[in-house]
Amino acid sequence: MHDGRVIAGPCLPRPGYVYQRCIDTADSTGVRHDLRTLCVGGRPLLVWETEKAPGSQFSIDNLRAHLRRPDDVFTPRELADIGRFCSRMGLDWGGLDILRDRGDGRIYIVDVNKTDLGPVIALSWRDKIRSMNLLGAALRGLVADRLARGLAPPAMNDLPIATAA
Repeated sequence: MHDGRVIAGPCLPRPGYVYQRCIDTADSTGVRHDLRTLCVGGRPLLVWETEKAPGSQFSIDNLRAHLRRPDDVFTPRELADIGRFCSRMGLDWGGLDILRDRGDGRIYIVDVNKTDLGPVIALSWRDKIRSMNLLGAALRGLVADRLARGLAPPAMNDLPIATAA
């Protein structure tokens, strides 16, 4: 984990190795940008845009992080695609790691985190608080909506709901 290497292909596969397309997220200075996108109710709620030092795209260490609105980062079509992806995955809430390739401009969802741990360390204290307030309100709304429709809260679909007699 986090020890990838970029190699030129095609090449013969070696047992014990995994090969995938390299998504180039570097800007003109070589800084890499990742888009951790928190989704609630099957829709993007917020984006933590992280920046990594040139040459460290596989590292978990970030230079900086910024809180972004999803509609400032993604097009309406991309937002709809992300929503469809969440629906097909059955993801009520979680974090998606999304990369935008600088060559073709397309987005790629490369990881789904159904137990997202919260704001990235490099995010400012102010943006951490703002993020958690947004997430808390959205999760409360999701649970209230599901309960109002007689459904279990997220991730508890198999538990019976007690009703008032």
